[in-house]
Amino acid sequence: MKVYRQFIAASYLILSAHWSSAEVTHPVNFNLSQAASFLSHDVDLVNLLQSPPDFSYDFELGINATHLRGAPVPYEPAAPAWRFAQIQNPNGVQVLQDPTTGNHYVKTFWEKGTGLDYDDNTQRKIQIYGEFGAHARQEEVWYFESFFPTEGFAYDNFPEIIVQLHGRPDACEYDRDPPLAIEVKQDDIIITWRHDERVCTPAGFSDWNERVRNLGPLPKDQLVSWIIHAAWDPNGNGALTIIVNNKVLFMEDNLFIGFEDDVSPYIGWGIYKFPLNSNHQSRTAYYDNFKQWIIK
Repeated sequence: MKVYRQFIAASYLILSAHWSSAEVTHPVNFNLSQAASFLSHDVDLVNLLQSPPDFSYDFELGINATHLRGAPVPYEPAAPAWRFAQIQNPNGVQVLQDPTTGNHYVKTFWEKGTGLDYDDNTQRKIQIYGEFGAHARQEEVWYFESFFPTEGFAYDNFPEIIVQLHGRPDACEYDRDPPLAIEVKQDDIIITWRHDERVCTPAGFSDWNERVRNLGPLPKDQLVSWIIHAAWDPNGNGALTIIVNNKVLFMEDNLFIGFEDDVSPYIGWGIYKFPLNSNHQSRTAYYDNFKQWIIK
C-alpha cells in the first residue's frame, strides 16, 4: 500500500456535530498494520490484504468509464473500466500526477449551482460506479485511499455521501436505496445500513429498516486509508467492519444488511451532495488505489 505525497504537495492549489439520531461509536485502539492477524467475520484481514485482489486500480493509466451521464471525464480506453460515471460539471473528475513521485490519483470536484443541463440526480453527483456483484449474498472487502483538504472540504451543515454500496433493483422493483452509505455530515463520518428481505420491494416503499451510526470525526489534510468488509444478508447473518487509518471504527456480526436481489451491491465513490446544497461554493476530495477482494 503505497503512501503518496502528492496530496500535500505545495505545487497543487486546492480549490476551495453529530446527528442526534446516530449512536456514536468509539474506535478500538488497535493498529491493523502492526498485527500478525485480525479476524473480521472469520476473515483474516491482515492476510487478505497481502493477497492479490480480485479487482485493483490505481489510475496510472487514467480513468475509463464505460457509460457516462453528465459532463465528460478524461476518458482513457486503455485503462481498466469502471461501469458508470455521473459527473455534475466539466471539472468534476481530473486525473492528476504528482510531480515528485509520478503517481496518479483522481480529484473529484462538486460545484454548487452547476449541472443545470443535466437531470436532478446528476446535478448532485460526482460519482464513479463499479460493477454489480455476482449474487445477493456476496461477501467482499474493499480497500481504498482518500484525502480531504480543509480548504475544499470545510465544515458543512449539508452532508455528502463519499462512498456507497448501492443496490440494483430486480425486474419486479422500481428503485433501491444503498444498503451501505458512508457520508460526512458536519465533519463526522456517518454510516447508514439498510435491509429488506422481500423478493420484490413494493413501488414507493421508503421504510428501509435503516440504522445509523456516527463513527466520529473525518480525518482531514492527511492520507486516509479505508477498509470495508461487508457480508450481505438481509436475514440477520450479515456483517460489517469499517477500519479507517488502521483503527477499527465499526465491527458487528449478525447484522440485517442488504436486499433480496439478484445481484449484490455495487460501489460508488466521489462526492454525492444529495441535499443539492452546501455552505460552500464547491467541495473537493481525492481518491486512489481501489482494491476489492471477493470472499464468496
